[in-house]
Amino acid sequence: MIPLLLQPESHVPLYIQLRDQIRALVHGGDLRPGERIPASRELATQLGVHRTTVANAYAELESEGLISGHVGRGTFIRGESVARKISAVPHPTSVDGGLRWESLFADERGEEILSRLTQAGPRGSVSFVMARPAAEFFPIEELRKCSNAVWRREGAEILQFGPSDGYPQLKQALVAMLRSEGYETGDENLLITDGCQQALDLVCKAFLRPGDTVLLENPAYPGALAVFTGARARILGVPVNTECRPGATPGVDVSAIEAVLMQNRVKMMVLTPDFHNPTGTTLPVAERRRLLEIAARFQVPVIEDHIYARLRARGERVPSLKQLDRSNLVIQIDSFSKIAFPGMRVGWIVAPSNVIERLRLVKQSTDLHTGHLAQAILAEYVRRGLLSRHLERTRKAYSGRLAALEQAWHTICLPERNGRVLKAACAFGSTCLQDSIRTNYRFTRANAASCLRRGVIFISRIRSRTRCVSDLRELASGTSRGESQRLPTCCAPKCASASEAPAARRSRESRWGDVFGSTDFRLWGFIP
Repeated sequence: MIPLLLQPESHVPLYIQLRDQIRALVHGGDLRPGERIPASRELATQLGVHRTTVANAYAELESEGLISGHVGRGTFIRGESVARKISAVPHPTSVDGGLRWESLFADERGEEILSRLTQAGPRGSVSFVMARPAAEFFPIEELRKCSNAVWRREGAEILQFGPSDGYPQLKQALVAMLRSEGYETGDENLLITDGCQQALDLVCKAFLRPGDTVLLENPAYPGALAVFTGARARILGVPVNTECRPGATPGVDVSAIEAVLMQNRVKMMVLTPDFHNPTGTTLPVAERRRLLEIAARFQVPVIEDHIYARLRARGERVPSLKQLDRSNLVIQIDSFSKIAFPGMRVGWIVAPSNVIERLRLVKQSTDLHTGHLAQAILAEYVRRGLLSRHLERTRKAYSGRLAALEQAWHTICLPERNGRVLKAACAFGSTCLQDSIRTNYRFTRANAASCLRRGVIFISRIRSRTRCVSDLRELASGTSRGESQRLPTCCAPKCASASEAPAARRSRESRWGDVFGSTDFRLWGFIP
C-alpha cells in the first residue's frame, strides 16, 4: 500500500495533492523504476475519492514521464532512462506580488475556539468564558521565596538542558504527593508536561493516525476537540447526563459508551469523570467501575482528565479512574493550572512505564523539555507543604463563592416560560445545582447585549463537530466585583483517594504496544 494522505479540507485540489505525493515518493526512492502502482479504481477506493481524481493525477504523472500505463498489465513507475518532463508548479502570489502564505499552510484548522476562550477580557469585566484561579489568591510572596531558594541552590542546573521526562526534584515531589493520595506510582510512571493541553497533544501524536476513532463526551472540552480534529481523527460523541432527579445517574452515559465500542473500532476514550467540562457533572463510583470493566473487555485505553479533581468544595472524595484501574488501561493527565498557577504551564501524565517512555520520546521531538525554572519553583513549593495549604485556603474561599452562587441562582431564577430549555446542572461537591432556565431566543439575545454593556462576558454556545451545549459550568468560574459575593473559581472535587485501600495492581501490563500510532514514532511524529 502506497503511503498517501489526502487533506479534503485543504484548498489544494485532491488530484494535485495525489500527484505531488506520488512524485515525491518516486524522487525519494520509495517507488522504484518498474514497480507497479495500484490501478485508478483500486487507489480511489483505498483513498475514498472519486476515480476521476486518481485518473487526473495519473495523467499528469504520465505526461511528466514518471509513470506509464499498459492495457491489461497495469501502471508502472518508468525507468531512470526516461526523460522526465516535470511541469513547473505555479506559486500563488498575493495582490502585491508577494508570497501568499495561506496557500502553503498544511491544513485549515477551522474556527479558533481556544483563541476566543483564552483571550483576556477588558479591565474590570467579569468573565465567565474560561475557568481560571482567582488572581487575588496567588501567594506571590511564597512563590518569590521558593524562587530565590532554588536560584541559590540550583541556579546552574536550572539554566542547563535537562531530561525530557521532567525536572527530577519536581518528579520526586509529585510522586510523594500522589502516593499520599493512594496512587501506586513511581518515577517511571510520571512525565512532566506543559499542561493538559500539551498532554492531549502528546497522547494524540503517540497513539493516533489519521482516520483513527476517538470517543469523547458530548459536549466536550474545546481544547480536546482542537487537538483531535487537527490530527484528523474520527470523533464520536457520547452524551453526558446532567439530570439530578432521583434515579438519574449524572455524568457520561456509560451504556452509550458500551454501545459505541460494540459497533466501532475505537482507539481510545478521552473522559473527564470529575466535574466534566462544560456540564460540571461527576461520574459516580459505581459507574466508574462499570466503565473500567467495559474498557478492559474491549481493550480500549482511557485518557482521564483529572484537572479539576483536587478542588472539591464539599462532599465525599471520589476515587479517580486511575486509582480504580486494575488493568493498566488508564492514562491520567493533570496540571497545576486549575489548582494553583496556570501561567507557569506545568502539568503531568501518570501512565504505565512503557507508555511514559513513548510519550517522553514524542515530547523530546516537540520541545525537548518543560522549562526548568517553573518546575524547580513548583517542586520547592510542593516540598515545603505550601501547595496543600494553598488548596485548603482556596477551597474554603470557593465554598463561600459557591454558596453565593446558589443563593443568587434561586433568588433571580425566572419563572418558567415557553421555549428552549437550557439545563443548568453544575455539580459542586456532592450536590447538584438543579434548575432549568426556560427562556426563549429573543430573551437570550436581549440579555446577552445587556450583559456585555455591564461588563459581563460569556460564551453561550460552542459549536464543534460534536455540538457542545451551553457552557454553564463556567458560570462558577468567573469572579464578581464584590469580595463577599465572589463565585467559585472551579467546580471540582478534591483529590481522589479511595475510601478503601486499593488492591495490589496486576503485574501484567495491558497491550499498550498494540495501540501506539506507529512502530517508530519518528515516522509519524511530524505528519501535519
